[in-house]
Amino acid sequence: MTVARYQSASPENQLRRNHEQDHECLTFAPSQVCLTPGSIYADAQLAGANYLLSLDPDRLLAPYRREACLSAQASPYPNWESMGLDGHMGGHYLSGLAAYWQTLRDRRFLVRAAHMLTGLRECQQASGDGFLGGMPHSAELFRSLRKGHIQAQSFDLQGEWVPLYNLHKLMAGLLDCWQAFQAPENVGQAAGASAMAHAMVLQLADWWCNLADTIDERDFQTMLSCEYGGLNEVFARLC
Repeated sequence: MTVARYQSASPENQLRRNHEQDHECLTFAPSQVCLTPGSIYADAQLAGANYLLSLDPDRLLAPYRREACLSAQASPYPNWESMGLDGHMGGHYLSGLAAYWQTLRDRRFLVRAAHMLTGLRECQQASGDGFLGGMPHSAELFRSLRKGHIQAQSFDLQGEWVPLYNLHKLMAGLLDCWQAFQAPENVGQAAGASAMAHAMVLQLADWWCNLADTIDERDFQTMLSCEYGGLNEVFARLC
């Protein structure tokens, strides 16, 4: 089973009192939770860690480099990463690295996150307007949204496979890295990774807001009939 160890004197702990019900809640960092070795939970955690570490960040960056018109450094992963949902794994990857860093404090996750973030920053800088994404035909897609005449159904927006869902995964990953690596005790590479993720997600959010402002309300509601993931949740976290 699981074993949760926490130190109430730790600066990471915050004691919060619910004045209405007079209950006390103690929060603690993920790194203060230890799973019993050999338990199914610890085995699952290890399996997830090994899978993340097996992925090649340069292959995950391939769709982003293509859409930024940068030269290829590796071939993309197959299946969904090459069938229209290109780039969505990159966002999940960032979220996973951030979560494992918070839990295990293993520098291998930080090193991979810094590599991925550096590559994404190059792509965003190449775009010139704050956009960052790996979805196919992204320039034409978002240009068409600005023009209106939006066509959407459950998993199709302007003929492309859930691009807003894809965008959400990346924004969530950037947010997770910003917050996971910004802890006061993090310095050096961790602080740098947090700063990169922070700057990129704000630029991407600005890009989206500028685009969204050009879409009238009727077209916007039509657009939202296509799966958009948790874009609303990302912007709530940014506020």
